[in-house]
Amino acid sequence: MFTKEQTNVCKGVGVLLLLFHHMYMSVSFTESMTLWFSDPTVLANIAVGMRVCVWIFAFLSAYGLTCKYNSLPESERRWFVPRQWLSLMKPFWLIFALTAVLYVILFVDLMGVYHYNGFFLAFDIFAVSDMMHTPKLLGVFWYMCFAQLVIFCIPVFNSFCRRFGYLSIPIAFIIMQFMGNGISTHNGGSYWDYLVVVVCGVVIAQKKLFCRIGAVKLHMALRIVLGVLLAAVGVGAIVLRQMAELGDVLHWRSVCSAVSAIAVCLLFGVFIRVKWLSKALAFLGRFSGLMFLIHSVLNNFVPQIIYLTHIAAVDYFIFVAETLLVSIAVHYLRRLIRYDKWFGKICCFGKKSCAKMLR
Repeated sequence: MFTKEQTNVCKGVGVLLLLFHHMYMSVSFTESMTLWFSDPTVLANIAVGMRVCVWIFAFLSAYGLTCKYNSLPESERRWFVPRQWLSLMKPFWLIFALTAVLYVILFVDLMGVYHYNGFFLAFDIFAVSDMMHTPKLLGVFWYMCFAQLVIFCIPVFNSFCRRFGYLSIPIAFIIMQFMGNGISTHNGGSYWDYLVVVVCGVVIAQKKLFCRIGAVKLHMALRIVLGVLLAAVGVGAIVLRQMAELGDVLHWRSVCSAVSAIAVCLLFGVFIRVKWLSKALAFLGRFSGLMFLIHSVLNNFVPQIIYLTHIAAVDYFIFVAETLLVSIAVHYLRRLIRYDKWFGKICCFGKKSCAKMLR
């Protein structure tokens, strides 16, 4: 079975790649680092390749949402989108509020970010700045806009993939060729680049492919061989993506990223069964949502508490540890102020109001 725990393992891998990507993707910055590589370009290229983390999160989101949607009775499916949207936005709004307070403390002029336009602030609060091409408090908030679109489209994708099965994947690739860039920003690139991996997530969830693969009993030697092959596919797809960096007319780079992301999820979620490693990654995965939002706050606002040694491996470990600790602190802050309880009451009131209107 591809359980929630195994999904958390994959999220743990994704968040580790994410932090490395955001730390060392700039060659100008890696020139000041030591120990890992004599050529800073190598470190930066590896960090850029680790942007596959976005495809990992997109795949896992589509997979998980599809499983949830299909587990619901027909009568409950009309509430699927609003429930999942609120579940997504609940932690984001808390992090946004804390980030805004920290920004005011450190830099004072919060509204200056939004050119003193209240609508721009509202767009950022509802995480649609990427769609509206307006300023964001943090660049990483672009993913919240994309994640909302995935939630809204899951019912449509589910019906589409149910009808066409595995053919949905090449059809999605063909559709990409005629859609231009669509929503495209500096932080997230073109949203169409994630279409194939989202459709793959839906199809694999519908076919229960990971569960079926995981249920097959394999000899340890064969498991190791397949694991090595999956690792080679994951790395090889990223190398091909880097080679197609320029002139990617057919969106092959996004396909390579999708292949790599699925290989990584299959490797760590199904084939690798080292208990201590899986437990450690699953623990990170449980806090990956908060870490995703919080790491950028630390990296952008207080980098002086991260880059302490200028030794890449050491500073990376510091960044992971600090992001995890702050995420755990925010998790317990939510409990302390009963954030989820009050949020639930507000949502329950809204649901009752909507139900009355639908009668």
